[in-house]
Formats: sequence, structure tokens, C-alpha cells
Amino acid sequence: MDERKVFQAEDWRQLEHLVPIGFAFLLPYINLATTLFICVLAVFHAVYFSPRWIRITTRDREQRVGVSVGKVLYAVCVSALILVFLDRIYIAAGVWAILAVGDSLSNVVGRRFGRQKLPYNSSKSYIGLLTFWIAGALAAWILILWNLPRGSEFSPGRILAFSALAALLCAIVESLPPVIDDNLAIAWVGGAVFAALFAIQSPLPTPAMDWKLALSVNVVPAIIALQLRWISPRGVLLACLFGTVISLGLGLTAYLTICLFLLLGSLVTRFGLRRKAELGLEEPNRGRRGVVNVISNGAVPFIIAVFGFWLHDSVLIVAYVAAVATAALDTVATEIGQWLGRTTVNPASFRRVPVGTPGAISIEGTLAGFAAAAAISAVPLLMGWLPFAGIIAVVAAAAAGGLSESLIASWSKPKFVYAGEVLNFYNTLVGASVGAGLWTLASLSS
Repeated sequence: MDERKVFQAEDWRQLEHLVPIGFAFLLPYINLATTLFICVLAVFHAVYFSPRWIRITTRDREQRVGVSVGKVLYAVCVSALILVFLDRIYIAAGVWAILAVGDSLSNVVGRRFGRQKLPYNSSKSYIGLLTFWIAGALAAWILILWNLPRGSEFSPGRILAFSALAALLCAIVESLPPVIDDNLAIAWVGGAVFAALFAIQSPLPTPAMDWKLALSVNVVPAIIALQLRWISPRGVLLACLFGTVISLGLGLTAYLTICLFLLLGSLVTRFGLRRKAELGLEEPNRGRRGVVNVISNGAVPFIIAVFGFWLHDSVLIVAYVAAVATAALDTVATEIGQWLGRTTVNPASFRRVPVGTPGAISIEGTLAGFAAAAAISAVPLLMGWLPFAGIIAVVAAAAAGGLSESLIASWSKPKFVYAGEVLNFYNTLVGASVGAGLWTLASLSS
């Protein structure tokens, strides 16, 4: 297929991606049985009908294997959103709008006019990112208003603000290098963000501490980290911003928790430098972290802390601690495994692989990682921030996050720039999501 036909085929694919959003306008008027039937029909279309009868929208590789993973995940994600938010169908409609309209239009516009590429992903452009944000936000706003129950307390202006924030975060996630399918990433992030936004009762923020105190407690650790060359100067500035927001949003315990992660991560990076150097696994700049490292490990805790200005429940706290514990487990397991690990295996195949293979795990590293997650959990436990049951959920979530990163790295073997950092972002997102889910289930069963 020549380049022009490929270009046109991609346009048709985006049209197929966009058209089903029309069903979102029917959601307020159909019963549960009809909704489930449409979900099943959508999955059948993606699995069987589309790759066989709408071949122009099916890429060459997908035609060879007989299935389009992207189309299947699109159908499954939309179906999952509808089922999860059945009692708040407007959330499912909003995320679906971002997924259908934002993603498809950004693809079309980005391919035509995307001359200036993103610094972290050369296949994405600034104009594509902007298109995703604007189109996704407007589409989500329209569909949420359409599906919102009459007499809702949420004004159109407030819903527009919610839609703009959710679409922006989804646009950023979609623009990352492809570690996981973007349909899954958008549905996952969009659903979580909208669920948190619509849980806010008052638009007025309530900081957990005075801003001057929050800024002050960040100064000394920042100076120490800079003097010990644990973080670059720009990294320190960003870490101070993150730390201040975390202190304001969730309080001193949250700040101490992430400080412990910084301490553990910086120390274990310096263990076994000689062996790591011999294996070619030594971190650049002797493990000195920079802006990208701060973002990859701190973005999820930072976003959760921002919601802490408005939400003050235990689910948010568990999600935050789980995200930090996941980052600690991953960092410590990797560094200790490279230093002391003697037998490393691929978690997907259980075959033995060389030390340092992406996704590989070792007994030594795994045990050290669990110890790090437990240490992170000890801070909120000792400070009375979480009960012991919450700590169990945190450690289990950290294990899930660490395992997910190992499996993704083992299966996909990403080789692009910032692959490790993108994986770090996703594993903290998995940890936070699993932690929040486990705690919610525990709360419902009690």
C-alpha cells in the first residue's frame, strides 16, 4: 500500500473511532439490557466484523494477525466505563467523548499540520496535543451536560472546567511514548480524574497547612539533596514545587512519606556502583536524578495531592501512599537486584535472563523492594494517618504496580528514549489505582 493510501486509510480508521460516540447521546434513554447488548455488539464488531469486513481501517500488521488490539481495547474500555459508572453515566459519556473525539481529531490534525514535534515523543506534535485538549474538552462538556440528571448541582461552567482538566491530563498521557495502548490509558486516567472531580463538594480549597510552613519544610531537604548531588538544580526546584503542593494538599505526613522515598532511592542507587559499572548498568551522573526522574516518579503523587485540597477521605490517602510505595519498591528492587541479584528471570516466561534485562526480577531485588514499600507504609502508620489494614492495601498495590512494570517491559521491550521513565509513571499509576480500589472494596465490605 503506497503512502497516500495509508494516509487515507488512517483517516477512515479515525472516522470509525469517532462515529460510535453518537451512541453516547442515547445513554439516558435506554435500559440496562439494551446498554449491555450494545457493549457486547461493540466488542463483537471490534473482534470479528471490523478486521474482516472493514479492512481499509485495519492496518497491515493487524490484517496479518487477524485482530486489531487497539479496536478491541477501545470497545472494551468504553464498555467497562459504562458498567463501572452505570449510576453516574455522565462520567462514562465524558470519558468516551475524550477518547473518541479528542484522540481521533488529534490524529487527523497532527498528521496534517504537526510540524513541531514534542521533545519526549517524536511521533506526536504540539498541534496534535492542543487539538486533543480542546476537542476532547468541548466534546466531554457537551456529552456530560446531555447525560447529567436534571436538577444537578453542577453548573455548566464548573463542568467545562472539569472537562478541560480531564481532557488536558488525558492529552498528556496520550502523547507519551507508547508503553501501553492509548485507548486504555485515556479511559483509565479520564475515569479516575472525572470520578475525583465529581466527588468534590465545595469549589473552595482547604489546604492542610499554612503555605509559608509548607514552603519552609521543603527548603532544608532540598539543600541537602542538592549538596549531596542526589538531584540536579532544576530537579530540586521541581521537587520543591511538588513537595510544597503535597504538603499543602495532604499535610506533613504525606511530605515525610515522599521524603523517605527520596532518601531510600538516592541511597540504594549508590550501592554496588562497581558491579553496576562492570555490567554497564550504572545510572548516569552517578545516580543523580533530574527533572524527568522527578516527574516520572512524582507526577501521580503530585496530582493526588492536588485533589487533596478538596477531598479528604481515606481512599485518596491510600492511593497517595500506594503511589509512593510503588515508586520505592520499583527503585529499590531494581538497584538492589542489579547489585546483589544472582538469578534474574523474565516474569512473563520465567526464563533466566542476564542481570539488567528490562523487566527482569530477582529474589534479592524483590525482597528489598517489599521492604522498601513496607518502610514507606510505616510513616503513615506511625503518624496515625492510616490503620494497619490500609498498609496491607498499600503493600499489595505496590506489588501490583511493580509487577505490571516488569511484565510490560518484558512483553513490549520498549527501546525509545525515556522508556524507563514512562514505565515509572505507569507503575505508580497502577499502584495508586489498585490501592484505591482495594481500600474501596474493603470499605464497602465492612
